[in-house]
Parts: sequence; structure tokens; C-alpha cells
Amino acid sequence: MNKSLLSVISTMAVFTATLDAADRFWRASNDGTTGDSYLDGTKYDGVAPLSGERVVLTGNDVSDTTVIYLDQAAPSSSNLEMRDRGATFEVRTGGSLAAPVTTYVNTSNQGNFKLAVKGGSLSIQDFNLSGAGSTRFSVEVTSGSLLFTGSTALDGVSLKDGASMALSGGVTNLGVTSGAIGDFRLANGSANGNLNWTGGTLRGVNRFQGDDLTNMTVTNGGGILYVNNNIRTDDKASYNNGTGTIVFAIEAAGNTNAQLSQFTNGGVWNLSAGMVAVDFGAHTPIVGNSWDFTTLTAGPTGFLASTSNVSSLSADNQWNVTWNTSQWVSSGILSIDGVTAVPEPANVALILAGLTFGLASYRRMRR
Repeated sequence: MNKSLLSVISTMAVFTATLDAADRFWRASNDGTTGDSYLDGTKYDGVAPLSGERVVLTGNDVSDTTVIYLDQAAPSSSNLEMRDRGATFEVRTGGSLAAPVTTYVNTSNQGNFKLAVKGGSLSIQDFNLSGAGSTRFSVEVTSGSLLFTGSTALDGVSLKDGASMALSGGVTNLGVTSGAIGDFRLANGSANGNLNWTGGTLRGVNRFQGDDLTNMTVTNGGGILYVNNNIRTDDKASYNNGTGTIVFAIEAAGNTNAQLSQFTNGGVWNLSAGMVAVDFGAHTPIVGNSWDFTTLTAGPTGFLASTSNVSSLSADNQWNVTWNTSQWVSSGILSIDGVTAVPEPANVALILAGLTFGLASYRRMRR
């Protein structure tokens, strides 16, 4: 056996020995490689990853170009750890990862990590983004789903110290579909985090929270805020519907838990712009149905609304509704004056085909 081969074997043995036993599953190679897939359980020592082993992501500690991507299903892991700096962990179409315990960023190791969901699904407990100096963390969702699975109102997203989150597509769910457990926090005085919301759906929010020092506004710039629970503003945070849509959900029995409220020092809910829609789900709406979607009173520090942007088409495109909006601006109450079902596309096509056939037959008879 030549010396070169012995040297390679020796180097590999030393490298394998440096890996913590719990870190077998994904570790960036620290060589700045872009586009490599770290999905192979035999990458280092031939041992398949087990449930409970950590997903450890390390950048190259030199530049911000390392991409670690996931494009297939992965076993559940106890936590997702991002350290050193410069890497993007990107979940692509076909990728699926559930980290059921704790997800965190190790701020003592430089940071500058991005979590990107571009298809596929990522489930984590929470993601508290912060930074110091040049350190910045960010989240980007363009398609697929990002689900936060925490069990208390303290779990969710926290953006501070210059951290940022960009939502342009897909679904970001801060809680289980049937309720809310997630806070959305923009906090920490003058060094607030930034939410760039231009598309996609945000669900499961428990509250939009500020820092009780600075007035801050969450502006919906083209996405959908889905409300199927009580969402409140807190600590000088406000919500502005902007150019987006806010959707209130109705339960199958016809009741709703979808309400807007304020907590201590909460800011205004401004629904005077964008679009307001109702999702009837499995409920069949009837004339006389009425819902109160806010516990607030109208005014500059409570609830701002307009009758002109309440959509007559239901959020699922199944119903056309004539709304009684006489109490909407003052009390957040919408009532149904008239409702008709929207024909299924196949039925519309059949009707059009029938009309076309009838017209053709009529013309032939006229000849």
C-alpha cells in the first residue's frame, strides 16, 4: 500500500473521529461548496441517521454562498442547529423535515444563516432570530409550507436586532390549523426586525407583538392573513391590511372563533385597505347569518374599516354574497342579505356547450 493512500485513510479516520456521534446527519463540509446535497446517511461513517440525532448545519465561516439543500424526506431529528456562518438551508420540492423538539440558532458562532422554504415542508418548534453587529438571520418562504409546532403562546417567530423574514408564497403556519399558538414578534427597540410580506398565507397567529417602546406596524403587502381564532395586537404593534387580504373563517356549525382584539397597549387593526373576505369552509351560508369579527370599537386606536373592500366572493370562490355592512365599520359585524352558489367550472362549460349547440340548431332551422 503506497504512502499517498495511507495518508488519505489516516486523514479520513481523523475527520470521522472528530464528528460527534449525535451529529452524523448533515454537516456542511466547510469548503464553500455551493449546491451540494447533504442527504446521505452514509456521508461520513456508514451509519444511517436515527430519530433523535441532530441536524447540524455549519457554514464555511468565510462567505455567504454555501447552500445546503433538502429535496427528499428526512427522518425526524431532535433539533436543528445552525452554527458558524454563511449557509442557506433550503427546503426544495420533495424535501420534508420535522424537528419536533427545539430549533435554534447558535448566536455565538457568527450567524448570518438563512432558512429558505422553496417547496416541500419544514416543521420546527420556533425560530427566534436575532443578531449582534454584522450578524443577521433571515427566513424566506416562496412556496411549500413552514410549520411551527410549539405548544405555548411563547413559541413562534421573533425578529429582532436586524433579523428579517420574507414571505412571498406558500403557507407559513405559526400554529395548528384549528387554533393559534404562535406569536409574531417584532421587537427590541430601535433595532427592530423586518417582515417583508408580499405573498403567501400566514396562519395560526396568536398575536402580533412589539416591544412596548416603539410604534411598529405589520403591513400585509400582498399576502393573506388567515383568521380562525382570536388574534390580538400587543405592545404597540399594529396591523395594516395594505394591499393584502384578511380572511375570516367560519366553522362547519356556522359559528366562528375568528376575532380581532387588543392586548395590553395593543395597536390598531386597519382593514380599510386591501381586501376582506370570508371562508365558509364546510358551512352552507344562509340569509340572516351574522358574525362579529372584532371585540374592538371603531376609532383611531381600535378598529378601522371600510365597506368598499368587503368581497362579495367567498375566499374559496364557492359563494357570492350580498353583505349587510351597516355595522361593519362601527362594530366589525357582517350579516348576509343574499347568497348564491357559484357554479362549478364543469357545469359552466356544460351550460355554455348547451347554449352553443342550441344556437347552432336554431341557425340550421332558420335556413
